Amino acid sequence: MILDNLVITRMIIHEVFQIPDDEVKKAPVLSNQLVPLNQTIQKELSTRIVDVIRKAIEIKRDDQIEGSFNHILDIKDSDDNQFIEKSKIIVLLLAEAQKTRLIKDSAIFVMSGTVGFENQHFSCLIKAEFDNSFQPVTQSDSDEIIGLEAVVSFLGKEQKLYKLVVFIPSNDEYKSYLFDSNLSFRNTASAAKYFYKDFLGSEFANQGGVAIHKFNNLTQTFIDGKFDDYIDKIRYLSILLGYIRGTNNTLSIHDFSNQAFDNPQTSQEYINFMLEKNFFEESVPKDIEISSKIQIKPKLSFNNGISISGSVNDINSNLISISKDDGITTLKIRGDIEVLKWAN
Repeated sequence: MILDNLVITRMIIHEVFQIPDDEVKKAPVLSNQLVPLNQTIQKELSTRIVDVIRKAIEIKRDDQIEGSFNHILDIKDSDDNQFIEKSKIIVLLLAEAQKTRLIKDSAIFVMSGTVGFENQHFSCLIKAEFDNSFQPVTQSDSDEIIGLEAVVSFLGKEQKLYKLVVFIPSNDEYKSYLFDSNLSFRNTASAAKYFYKDFLGSEFANQGGVAIHKFNNLTQTFIDGKFDDYIDKIRYLSILLGYIRGTNNTLSIHDFSNQAFDNPQTSQEYINFMLEKNFFEESVPKDIEISSKIQIKPKLSFNNGISISGSVNDINSNLISISKDDGITTLKIRGDIEVLKWAN
């Protein structure tokens, strides 16, 4: 996936409205002009898009559904007039796909540009919901640019109410990625499903269950090989289990490396290791049912046949220290021996 030197060269902003109480849809406001882009807006938007793509899920076209997938892909190579007209078609398809009143008024950012040092084309769409503190410029005259106020507002907030789809060159082909904070592999609620399924006509490229087991196994291998101290190993395994079972809807080697490792060099070594083992560079959807059942049970095995095991969180919380001296290992464990069990 190529993300270096991403530059937005064209952008247009349209508006789609929430379905009112009478359930009669209001027509989208469609702009006829490109938004003038200064260097500040270009830089801010490019930075945000790159950050989000690293958390995005790879998707692919669902051939059974007529959606906007190919329309968004094609705008990267269009001239300005074609870009404007195709963006309108895309927004009309989005408005048609919205069936519930729960979806709020939204600004639709359609953009294209270049990426990589060979300046290959890319295309992107962002759907950003408005909060109560901001409404964009909307005029009955569609020649009015719905514009810079929307960009500034979008960039100036910790905006989480947005969805993004992007088409990025990858080797000799284009790959598509979706970010949606409402979306998980199992919990495809209507607020998310209408976007990736009905509007885009897409499906997930990678299945979450397989990814969880691979992520777990490879990360355990890295931790075991990287750290010599047993308490460090246990601590990082506990962080791993917390990440897998956490509320995050996706698995990301970038997110995990930032959360787990304080040392930037270790973080980069982990990312390199996972990529060398052919784990996904992009985020992958997490199967909530499978992730909730993942267990990590380390076993401390001695060379005399004795072993101590338990859940990683219990060991992490109660193993105080391990020291070795001339073939003698001393463990300090919080708690008392409650039961002595033996096998028949």
